[in-house]
Amino acid sequence: MKAFLGFGLLFLSFFSFAQRGNLWVKNYRLNFTPQVTEVAQDKQGILYFAHSEGILMYDGFVWENLPLSFSPHSIAFGSEGELWVAGKGSISRGILDKARKWQFEPIANQDFEKELGTFKSIFVQEKQVYFYGDKALCKWNGTSLETLYLQENGEMQGWCLLNGEVFLNITEKGLCKLNGKNLIPIRNDFSEKYIQNFVPLDKNRLLLACDDNLLWIFDGKTFDTYSNFASNYLNENLLEKITQLSENEWVISTLAGGTLILSKQDRSIRYIINQETGLADNEISAVFVDNQKDIWLCHTEGISKVSTHLPVYSFSHYPTLEGKPTTIFKHKDLLYVGTNAGLFYLSRSNKDDVSGQVAQEKQRQMQILAWEQARQRALKKKKSLKNLLSQISIQKKDEKPKTETKVVTVVVEANVYDYNYSNFLLEQIPFNFRKISGIDSKCKQLIDFQGHLLALTGTGLYEVTFGIAKSILEDKTIQYIEVSETNPNILYVCSSKGFFYLLKNGEGWSQPQWINGLQGFVFNCSQYEKHLWLAGQGKIWKLELSQMGIPTRVKANYTLEKNSNMRMYSRIVQKNLVFFSNKIVLEKSDFAFDLFFPSERYSSLQLGEANLFLNHNKQIWAFQEQNWQELNTSQANPATRFLSVLNEVQDVFQDENGHLWVATASGIFWINALEAKKEVKESNLFVRQIEGNDNLLSLEDAIIQSDNEGQKVSIRVASPFFIGEENTQIQYRLSGLDDNDEWSEWRNQSLIEFPFLPNGKYELQVRSRNAMGVVSNVYSFPFLVKAPFWQTWWFYLIQIGVMIGLLLAAVIYNQRGAESRVASVITLVAIITVFEFIILLLEPVIDNFVGGVFIFKLIMNILLAVSLVPLEKKVRTYLQNSEYLEKLARKLGFRRPIREYFNVNQLKELAKNRRQG
Repeated sequence: MKAFLGFGLLFLSFFSFAQRGNLWVKNYRLNFTPQVTEVAQDKQGILYFAHSEGILMYDGFVWENLPLSFSPHSIAFGSEGELWVAGKGSISRGILDKARKWQFEPIANQDFEKELGTFKSIFVQEKQVYFYGDKALCKWNGTSLETLYLQENGEMQGWCLLNGEVFLNITEKGLCKLNGKNLIPIRNDFSEKYIQNFVPLDKNRLLLACDDNLLWIFDGKTFDTYSNFASNYLNENLLEKITQLSENEWVISTLAGGTLILSKQDRSIRYIINQETGLADNEISAVFVDNQKDIWLCHTEGISKVSTHLPVYSFSHYPTLEGKPTTIFKHKDLLYVGTNAGLFYLSRSNKDDVSGQVAQEKQRQMQILAWEQARQRALKKKKSLKNLLSQISIQKKDEKPKTETKVVTVVVEANVYDYNYSNFLLEQIPFNFRKISGIDSKCKQLIDFQGHLLALTGTGLYEVTFGIAKSILEDKTIQYIEVSETNPNILYVCSSKGFFYLLKNGEGWSQPQWINGLQGFVFNCSQYEKHLWLAGQGKIWKLELSQMGIPTRVKANYTLEKNSNMRMYSRIVQKNLVFFSNKIVLEKSDFAFDLFFPSERYSSLQLGEANLFLNHNKQIWAFQEQNWQELNTSQANPATRFLSVLNEVQDVFQDENGHLWVATASGIFWINALEAKKEVKESNLFVRQIEGNDNLLSLEDAIIQSDNEGQKVSIRVASPFFIGEENTQIQYRLSGLDDNDEWSEWRNQSLIEFPFLPNGKYELQVRSRNAMGVVSNVYSFPFLVKAPFWQTWWFYLIQIGVMIGLLLAAVIYNQRGAESRVASVITLVAIITVFEFIILLLEPVIDNFVGGVFIFKLIMNILLAVSLVPLEKKVRTYLQNSEYLEKLARKLGFRRPIREYFNVNQLKELAKNRRQG
């Protein structure tokens, strides 16, 4: 019996890793789930999703909704970066202004829009843009919008464009070539079909996706079906659209079965992406392939992304895996996954595994069939009504009654299952997780012991043989197990009550052999040289080993006084004994006596603050600041960097080929080490918006007008890199502010805010780091915080000039006569100006001194008012005193008497003589 089970497991293992899992699907849970009808991407990489309430934008950091005055149905970018939007009764063109804010302008008047109805698709070919609706086909030729064809009665059945020639599918006429305003018939029976969309097959042929659930090849004259291995799937799940993924693959969406990827070479199904493989919903409303070759799928539950070029593959979609994954291990080509509900292994599916899914699918297919039949009956009723009306009109013309022939239509219900759906499911989901009998509690650790799998669980220790778990020891206190390097028959066991070892004798196990004198919490152990080192709670034990690898006694006991409450873990890292905690990393010295000191060689890695995974022999995984490392490898594994795209990693296992098997809180993943060698491009990084005074500013000449001595500045950056983008980080520094050139800490927020920046010139330098640790080039963005005009140098010069002019005018008019009323007024104005100028300069100092109390400003103004009259008289006395002015002039360096400069009559006489001469 055991031999039969063993042969069965070997047979299962042959299939378990003969496939690569499925593509990784990431579902985006948004605050609202709009029904997206079209997706587009600009040159910088930002994604745009058209839905009933506007356009949803995603730049890799934030989702932002752009409201519109109408409901868009289709969007596309033109050759010059403009955004074309078409929908119900509207065609608009969007252009980014200098502040990178979209400004939309309609290109058709209201009467024109009402006549043409709803536009459902946009096709861009160089500078020409085609807009297709059920009633009309229009074209933008670069300057104006013209109607190529208008269907006066009824609706059109789709269109296509081949080598500049337009083809329309017209009701009751079929597919026709548009020649000016005339239609040239190509194929009459195509009027029964609706062309969903079209893509180029080569230079002279198109591939049409039609509502008859078939793909058609069209060369402008003839048709041929595009036979492929997905025909049954497309027929049962209602073909929607086809999109080119790459030079070798198509993406085909359906209304009821998600999306599939079809090979161009042999036309086989490479992947099926639906609810069974991780998609949130099967009803696809829009498909888009971005510049990273990822597939964006839109459905009633929101938006999903399928990563096609990553070496990360999902095993989470395989059914019957219960609980949250906690540990993972590949043993003898079988994949074992431990969860908080037990232990499972991956094996080949059979018909019993998919019987429940067959029943659910049968009910779903019946609903789809009923819906399709109802739609066909509605179309027949509509067409029969048209025929009836045409017959009535003919009868009126002929005025001869015709004999009516009653036609009885017999509807024969089609067989929903004309093929074996259970076999189809087995092809789609070829593997299942099966539970190991005997383990029903949380699985903590999996290791290989003498070719057998040992499982440490919450209830004790088990040995797994032929798919059945046999209890070795029931003990809930066990924390960690490790195989002796000296003796493969000995198993070291760390417990919360101390330490013991087990000895394997043939088919049985010895009783636990506890080490006397060792009490306390022991988390794990490591064999180093001729001793066994144990790590506990703030303690380290050194055990002496015999030549047979048996622990004999406690040779030394060390207590870490400053870290007495820390959980310590030991590991051999590149032939060095290292002890870890969540705060410190200690390394044993190479001296004859034991000495532990903070590790210098690992200080740069800051492993004391990293998350560590120690479940498997010889492996230690460290995660810190978005980076993963396997410390015991001399050469870095390229697959390691892709661990950062997975969230909530619980355990990592590296097999003999370097591939990584990862258990996360959300499922199981496989990272192909061979594909991971491909170079990962750095993410695009740029400043998306800058805001000052609560207004968006131009990015071309970013000038922030300050209202005083500084301003709040907000700068938003974008990094449209959609691979683990929640882990994308940015770092920045600002030059121009106290010569501070230090980089900030890495952060996940894209909005950089400066609460107050003094007036001056600045340059913001930003760089990003994606989930794989690739750092982008530095992006520099200069901007200016401009002082208000009353704080500029030229305004100060004007003020000084006005003040000097007033003083000179006061001197001149006072020299004319002491009783001059003008001289009195000018002198008073000059005194007030000088006084206010002094107050303006001293006001900041006074405010700091008195704390900004208003009463002191009031007292200063009262003193000014009281002193104006006596001060004016005193100043006028000095200005009218020529002797005083002469002394002042000599001190200032004037060679002639000052009265010659300010004798107004003399200046007038001199000017008169010059005009006459």
